[in-house]
Amino acid sequence: MSDIIVRVQGLSYTYMAGTPLAAMGLQDATLTLRQGEFAALIGAGGSGKSTLVSFLNGLLRPRQEGQVVVFGQDTASPTCDIISLRRYVGLVFQYPHHQFLEQHVGDDIAHGPRQLGLSREEIRERVRWAMEAVGLDFQDFVDRRTFSLSGGEMRRVALAGVLAMKPDLLVLDEATTGLDPRGRAQIHEVLHRLRADRGMTILLVSNDMDEVAELADRVTVLHEGKTVLAGPTREILGKETGLEGYGLAPPITTRVLHALRQADVPIAGTPLTRAEVEEAIWQAMRP
Repeated sequence: MSDIIVRVQGLSYTYMAGTPLAAMGLQDATLTLRQGEFAALIGAGGSGKSTLVSFLNGLLRPRQEGQVVVFGQDTASPTCDIISLRRYVGLVFQYPHHQFLEQHVGDDIAHGPRQLGLSREEIRERVRWAMEAVGLDFQDFVDRRTFSLSGGEMRRVALAGVLAMKPDLLVLDEATTGLDPRGRAQIHEVLHRLRADRGMTILLVSNDMDEVAELADRVTVLHEGKTVLAGPTREILGKETGLEGYGLAPPITTRVLHALRQADVPIAGTPLTRAEVEEAIWQAMRP
C-alpha cells in the first residue's frame, strides 16, 4: 500500500473568480506528502503557501481546476467527509488568536475534543497531554484567559488545541514567526518529539530557510502560485544559487560554506544543518 497521504495535482484557484477583483492564488500547484515525513512548503510572500494548505483540511475545496486527495478522500467529491478529514489534518494558523474560540486556555484546547463527543475524563486527559506536549504547565495555564497570554504562549496554546485532536498530519502555517530564539527552539523540540513518539507527519510552511534546513526532510517551493521545485532538503537548499529567482535566499549555512570554498577551505560533502557545518569546518581545519 502506498505511503502517500496527500496528493495535490494541477491545482489552480482564483480568489473572487469572475469579478473585477479576481486574483490568482494558485496555478497548477502540486504537492505530495508521505506518511511520517517532516516536509516544508516554502516560497516568498504571496506565493500561495497559505492558500495551498487551506485545501488540505477542506477550508477550501477544488472547485476550479485540479485534484486534492487527502488520506484517500477526494476533497472535491460530494461524498467527502470534511468533518472526519479535519480529525486527521490539524492546521495551526500563522496568527494564533484567529483560531481561539474560548476565553480560557483549558476550554479552548478542549473545544475540538468536545466536538468528537468524548467523555469528560478523556477530554481533560487530552487537554493535559496537549498542554504538556507544548511545554505549558496544566495547573498554571488551564484557567488563564487566552488573550492575556504572551505571543509565544498564544502559539503554544494554538498548537495544543490542534494536538488535542490527535491528528495524523500536522500543518503549521508560519507557526514560529515572531518568536524569540528560545520560543522557536521550544516549538522545534515539540515537533521533533511528536514525530519521534507518535510518527506524526508534519508540514511546515515557512520563509525561514535556516529553520527548514534544520527540520525538514523534503521541500516544495511555490512561486507565483506554481510548484517550481520539489525534492530532498539538502538538494534544494544546499546550493548557493537557485532560490534567488524565486525571492528566497539559501540558509546561512549554505552561504557560509560557499564563502569558505571561495577561500579554498576544503569542505567535503554537502553539510546543511549548523551541527553538520561545524563538524565539516572542524574536519577541514584539522592538520
